[in-house]
Amino acid sequence: PGKVRIVDVRRDASLPELPVYPKDQMERNQRFAEYLAFKQRGVRFAKDAEDAIEQTRAALQDAVVDLVTWGGREARKGRFDEGAPLVWSRMDYSTRKREMEAVLRRHLAPDVRSAKQPITKRVDDATVLFCCHAVPSAMSTAAAREMVGRPFLKDHELVAEMAESFASGPFHLIACHKNVTEGQAINLLGFPDATVVTPAFGVYVADPVQNIQLAFLANCRDESTTRFAVQRFNEWLYSSGEAEYLARRARKRKIIVEAIAGQLSPEQPAESGPRTPAKKQRAHR
Repeated sequence: PGKVRIVDVRRDASLPELPVYPKDQMERNQRFAEYLAFKQRGVRFAKDAEDAIEQTRAALQDAVVDLVTWGGREARKGRFDEGAPLVWSRMDYSTRKREMEAVLRRHLAPDVRSAKQPITKRVDDATVLFCCHAVPSAMSTAAAREMVGRPFLKDHELVAEMAESFASGPFHLIACHKNVTEGQAINLLGFPDATVVTPAFGVYVADPVQNIQLAFLANCRDESTTRFAVQRFNEWLYSSGEAEYLARRARKRKIIVEAIAGQLSPEQPAESGPRTPAKKQRAHR
């Protein structure tokens, strides 16, 4: 899809009318038109036949520039044995984890300076609370993976932050120092019956029942690759149309975690009724 450019010539009255196609071909054309409308790609409109040629040349030039830029980015990501990636590789797990999370926070919310301040981001028609995590080594390394654990199990502890910022969610963004696979993402979620896709940035997981949402950013070897992974995630959200679903699930997730938080109390209810020998023995212990 990134190579596609559209030049619409239907506004030119001088062009001949479209022929009458057979029914099956008309249905295929209609499906293609609906697909383009769903992708919401940019369209150039031509005033006449000559303008159509000029618009086509401009679209070709634009596509070449974009593809060369993307190719250059991919080429720079190929080696991690020197420069900034080497500096991150020299760090211990705790230091690298803090640095990766700090880069995520700075890129998502440049104005937020405090590590304790919640990160909120506008996604479609909702304000979503983003929680930043980092796996400081390969996902297959248990010691690194356990530093993140299953962060969504503590979502109910973020109810106050969501209330203060009027945000939904939370959404968990996880930077992975090395690669991440679908199987590893599903294992972290804990069950396989979920929406799991592998876009260019890594792995995206969404649970349609509990509305847990996770995005794993692969190969975050230094600050530039981490920022690039976040950019790819943002671009994919809107180019795929997933932003609408993310916002919808975030609102549902907030309702769920608020209900969980409401059922949890720091104090256990006092025992009622006369003390039996068993109760006295438990109280003594």
